[in-house]
Amino acid sequence: MRAIISYFALIAIFVWLASEGGFDRAGIGALPIANSRAPTHFSDLPLPDPHELNDLAVVPAAQASEPPSGEVLYVTGAVVNLRAGPGLEHRMITVAERGDVMRPLGRAENGWLPVRDLVTGGEAWISEEYLSLLPPLR
Repeated sequence: MRAIISYFALIAIFVWLASEGGFDRAGIGALPIANSRAPTHFSDLPLPDPHELNDLAVVPAAQASEPPSGEVLYVTGAVVNLRAGPGLEHRMITVAERGDVMRPLGRAENGWLPVRDLVTGGEAWISEEYLSLLPPLR
């Protein structure tokens, strides 16, 4: 009941502000839902300045023996961070999207698996929680 009353009170405030000229309709209408200049894919994002990254260590992704050459894994999360090492304390390198195909490069360490993105060729660590042997349903 409180939610309904709050909803109607909010509508009343908007109506009152609109009638008093409190809203600039051009200003509200000009707010974009999606900025056309915004990056639409992680490859469109600017790269960090390498001088700012000098003090960050990168753990080599292929530290263990190679898994079978044909094995691939699919990313199941909508957008998943790929990291420089096995854990949240390591910096994010890039992101993977649902359905991206990864090749394991070694053994998992604390729930994190070293992988190679088969599209970009980049190597990083990803949480095993977001990987599957089967392609995700779209």
